[in-house]
Amino acid sequence: MALDGITMRALTKELNEKLIGGRIQKIYQINPHLILFNIYNKENYKLLVSTNPQNARIHLTKSQYETPKQATQFTMIMRKHLQNASILSIEQNGLDRSIIIKMSGKNELGILEEKKVFVDIMGKHSNLVLTDENDKVLESIKRISHEMSSLRAVYPGTKFNLLEDSKYNILDGLVNLEDLDIDKNFNIKKIFYMTFTGFGPQIGQEIAFRANIDPSRSYASLSDKEKEDLNNNFLSISKQIIDQDFTYYLYDYDSKDIDYYPIKLEHKADNYKVLDSISEAIDIYSSIKVDDNSLNQAKANLINILNNQVSKDVKKLHILEEEYKDSLSHDDYRIKGDLLSMVAHTIKKGQESIVATNYENNEEVEIDLDISKSPWENIEHYYKISKKLSKRKKILESTIPNLKEDISYLKSLATQVSHSDDAGDIDDIKDEMSSQGLIKSKNKKKKKKSSSNKHPYLRFKTDNNNLIYVGKNNKQNEEITLRIANPDDIFFHIKDLPGSHVILRKGQEFEDYEFEIAAYLAAYYSKNSNDKYIDVDYTEKKNVNKAKGAKPGMVYYTNFTTLRVDLDNKPEGYHKINED
Repeated sequence: MALDGITMRALTKELNEKLIGGRIQKIYQINPHLILFNIYNKENYKLLVSTNPQNARIHLTKSQYETPKQATQFTMIMRKHLQNASILSIEQNGLDRSIIIKMSGKNELGILEEKKVFVDIMGKHSNLVLTDENDKVLESIKRISHEMSSLRAVYPGTKFNLLEDSKYNILDGLVNLEDLDIDKNFNIKKIFYMTFTGFGPQIGQEIAFRANIDPSRSYASLSDKEKEDLNNNFLSISKQIIDQDFTYYLYDYDSKDIDYYPIKLEHKADNYKVLDSISEAIDIYSSIKVDDNSLNQAKANLINILNNQVSKDVKKLHILEEEYKDSLSHDDYRIKGDLLSMVAHTIKKGQESIVATNYENNEEVEIDLDISKSPWENIEHYYKISKKLSKRKKILESTIPNLKEDISYLKSLATQVSHSDDAGDIDDIKDEMSSQGLIKSKNKKKKKKSSSNKHPYLRFKTDNNNLIYVGKNNKQNEEITLRIANPDDIFFHIKDLPGSHVILRKGQEFEDYEFEIAAYLAAYYSKNSNDKYIDVDYTEKKNVNKAKGAKPGMVYYTNFTTLRVDLDNKPEGYHKINED
């Protein structure tokens, strides 16, 4: 669930209890949205802030994250101002989804300065902003220009202002529902999140449940007794929020419907655990429902794009194949035109059909006629249809194979994305997808190639001292097959499916087991299913060619032999060559 202001109040209470007086030791930016603060206050804590619109949140975490080797510019600025700073206070902006953390630390001259970190957890407007003591923005994880937002620009030099709403804040005092100007057409669930700051749909549903009222009913439809029950339950929960009388529940923890809240939700029944803190609940929930790994997110996004395109192309292929079946009847229309021309002189005005004999097979053929047309116009009509279908058939005979090749290509890209294990591989595939019009180009200046000797493709060495190269994407496939491999090297590829190119380089005379190793690697790095057995073709590189205009990585080969690979039976006699 999304964090509401009530959960943020519980979080603020917890963070005050655990972090006040603590010192910032390390700051890491895990991905473009996620920041980790390592804080020491008698014990070590990790404070996580995510501004990802889909899973924005702030909480203490015990989850492990791989920290980047190189700090981003945002990280460097945060470290400059906050490294070794002590936490003075942590406050919530009323009951809104904003938290203000005040810190004190020494600048380069050794003078104590106060800084603030504002954390807004508001969907697409979520942000983490560093300011000085006067709220002047020093940096933000998301810069927002005046053109991007008419409400609030956020970039260095601007004054940071908290967003305000016109909703009622229960922290300013309890109020009865009847005393408020509530839209009578609002349903019960909507009343609370539309009227009160920090209230989400979840708590509105709970108040209605406790009052034994259907949350979809309108406020105007309630009887006086129902309004009184609703108000009493609202006041009871409001007092609990004001008093910070929280208990931390994890609901449906053994199912896909896992959820959390700092107040007991009776409408969730009794499948819950009570935990020690709201951070623990959010941490468990996030570990199951949220993927903070930027590489996994990038992979998932690309696979989704590719799968959607495959789905569109498969639908298009089905339509074209049906059209092709129809086009095969072009000769039937030509024959009808021929037969009709032989009996045209016998057609009478108003006649809707005529029977003619096809002397090639001595079968009688009934030919429909358009009574608004003359006999010769009917003949011309059949010839036109025949000609149109014949032309369409020729077009489809090239279009359908090309579309099938496109589908195979897209599936191969999806497989390559799933096997990618670093950002460099993903960047290569993004470049290729951009060149094929599958995603928009960001028009970024190309980075200079590193002078490092690191090989982007995988390399293995057999006990016989022969090398095996494995391409992880089409760029690498073409590199090892079309530019590196010698004519007498051996090319491996899974049979009739998209997959990795594998090259067994000839240094020493090949041993039989080396073919088994290379075939296994071709199957392993190409698999996109749970199949145990996969057939792999192999042939000398001189038998591998790329057709003119073919998609990247798409080759054809001849004179091949096929091996069946058992993926449960990993061969021995080789090892991976690790880069320095």
